[in-house]
Amino acid sequence: MTREQQIDLAIKTYLEKKFEYEQYLAAVLTFFDKHRKLNQKPFPIIHSIKTRFKDEERLKDKLNSKWDKGDEINENNIFNKILDLLEFGYCIFIRISFLKYMKL
Repeated sequence: MTREQQIDLAIKTYLEKKFEYEQYLAAVLTFFDKHRKLNQKPFPIIHSIKTRFKDEERLKDKLNSKWDKGDEINENNIFNKILDLLEFGYCIFIRISFLKYMKL
């Protein structure tokens, strides 16, 4: 199988699993959104949450770059070799007195 075919198959494998990752992400977002101590007013700890899935074209570029360096990524190892297919980040505000109040 050619390099291009292996890369295309790796991307196809990622896209097929993406639905499962979307469900996992929905559960994580619900946890942060519904957690009372993290969202208690007037000073919620969580300010904002950002997520993103790796874009198909950027993933293709990354896989080609890895291949150029001798790291042959395919459908069998994409999830072990590419660790930024899903990114999750949050911004928190911390107030020492507030944390003591919340007893976190």
